[in-house]
Amino acid sequence: MKKLFFTSLILLLFSCDKKDDNQIKYDENGTYIGSKNNPPQKMNIMFVGNSITKTGTAPYIGWNGNYGMAATNINNDYVHVLVNKLKQDQIDVNFKIYNVVPWEHNFNWDLSKRDTMFENFDTDLIVLRLGENAGHSENYYAEFEKLIQHFENKNPNQLVITNNFWIAEFKDSIQEKVTLDRGHSFVNINPIAKDSINYAYDEFENYFVARHPSDEGMEAIAKEIYKAIDYSKMKK
Repeated sequence: MKKLFFTSLILLLFSCDKKDDNQIKYDENGTYIGSKNNPPQKMNIMFVGNSITKTGTAPYIGWNGNYGMAATNINNDYVHVLVNKLKQDQIDVNFKIYNVVPWEHNFNWDLSKRDTMFENFDTDLIVLRLGENAGHSENYYAEFEKLIQHFENKNPNQLVITNNFWIAEFKDSIQEKVTLDRGHSFVNINPIAKDSINYAYDEFENYFVARHPSDEGMEAIAKEIYKAIDYSKMKK
């Protein structure tokens, strides 16, 4: 009888562990944790974003770069930090940057204008890191969902979506809800924004530029997105 009890207990514990392994896992901040086992040989990434992802030179505000605003050089913006992390996993990474600032200012902006970027680019991963310039529209859930649906139609293996670096509870909660409702991987970068070291206040005089992530902030964003990338979803 005692032997039967312990055998049943072991089977129960094993089944619980197995169930947990199959569940979607998030860390204490609400960021998806993707598997890093068996990295793919290649990965094509489309980064969809705003000035934090890439912006051209604007000397009138003291910005002379052509990459993620407020990074001290191109290798220190979150896109390049993330790509370098993936390359350290022996992955051949190709990427493109899709700027959607016009959509943030006008939800009626035609996203298909830039869809040529997907031509001859078999997209494995789409990273959506945006929202700071969008207004607090009562239709934000519907508009953000339409945005995601547009990129779902590009048939990526995984969509990783963040909330805002400039914390905005209304938009942040909606971006998280839409992401989870549609079964995608959510990344919470709000905690990064709560530490002043992650802003470029000491690097730039212009307040708009200085509000962008510093090198430390860019690295922190890259680390959170890297955490969410799930190698098990990628084509091998």
